[in-house]
Amino acid sequence: MDIPSSLYYCSCLLLPLAAHLLYSLAKCYYCSNPSSRSGHRGGLRLPPRPWQLPVIGSLHHLLGDLPHRSLRRLSRRYGCPHLMLLRFGELPVVVVSSGEAAREVMRTHDAAFATRPQTATVRILTKQGQAIALTPHGDHWRWLRKLCAVELLSAARVRSFRPVREEEAARLVGAVAAAASPSGGSSSGNNKLVNLSEMMAAYVADTAVHAIMGRRLDDRDGFLRYVDEAIRVASGVTLADLFPSSWIAGALSWRQAHKAEVYRQGLFQFLDAVITEHMERKSQDQGKLQEDLIDVLLRIQSQGSSQFLTMGTIKAVVFDAPPLGATSG
Repeated sequence: MDIPSSLYYCSCLLLPLAAHLLYSLAKCYYCSNPSSRSGHRGGLRLPPRPWQLPVIGSLHHLLGDLPHRSLRRLSRRYGCPHLMLLRFGELPVVVVSSGEAAREVMRTHDAAFATRPQTATVRILTKQGQAIALTPHGDHWRWLRKLCAVELLSAARVRSFRPVREEEAARLVGAVAAAASPSGGSSSGNNKLVNLSEMMAAYVADTAVHAIMGRRLDDRDGFLRYVDEAIRVASGVTLADLFPSSWIAGALSWRQAHKAEVYRQGLFQFLDAVITEHMERKSQDQGKLQEDLIDVLLRIQSQGSSQFLTMGTIKAVVFDAPPLGATSG
C-alpha cells in the first residue's frame, strides 16, 4: 500500500524533532543525576532541590504564581540550609534565601559569582561594547571596576556634582509647589493630591542624565525609554536562553534575536548622536565647562592608557551609567 505523500512529508519533518527530543531527555537526565556519571559518584555536594521533569527541569514549579513568590515558597520547603538548586531547561540555578548565604555569595566568594549569565539576548546587546553590569569577570571587568572607583565614583567626582544635585532639587521643589497650588490661583484652601513617587522618579532620572551628559538632555525621555526597553529585553527569557546547546531552540527564538538586534542598532545610533553633539560642544567651549562622565571617558580614551576603552565600550558605559549618575549626583 502506498503511503500518502502528506503523511510521508510529515514523518520526514517529525523524525528529526523526535530524535532531538530523545537526545534532550537523555542529556537532561544525565545532567540532573551526577551519580549516574562515571568518575563523579558522590563527588559533588549539591544543594537540595525539588523534583524535576525531563527537558524543562524545575520550570513547572513557577507556574500559577509570581516567580519570586514561587521561589520563596520552594526555598522554605527545600532551601536547607538556605540554598536550593533548580534547573531551568539546561541551566542550573542556585537560589540563596538568607542574609548569611547572600553574604557568602556577594562578599566572600564574589569573584566566583561576578560573571552575569551570557544569554543569547545579552550577547546581542553587548556585541559592540560591554559595560559594567554584564561584563564577564576578567581583566576587562577589573579595569571597568577600577575606572568606576577611581574616576566615575571617586569622592572628588561626587563633590563636583553638587551643583547638579542642588539645581535638580530646586526643580523638584518647584514642581511640587506648582502641582500642589490651587488651580487658577484660587485660595479656597482645597488640598490637592500630588504624585510624589512619579516626581521623585523624574528627579532621579534627571539628576543621573545631567551628571552623565553635563546638562539636561533635550531628548531625556527618549534616553530613558531606551533604558526601560533594555531592562525589558535583557530580562526576557527565550528558548535559546534555556537550551543554549539546541539549534532548534535558537531557530525558534529568531524573532526575539531580531528584536534585540534592531534595538541595539537604534540604541547605538542614538548614543552616537549624543556623543558627537557632546564632543562638538566641548570643542567649542575649549574645555571651560566642568568635566562630566562622558568627558572623563573620552579623555581617558584619548590618552590611550587602556586597550579596553573603545568607543563601543564608552557608549555601553554611558548607557549603563544612569545608576552611577544617580549615586554621584
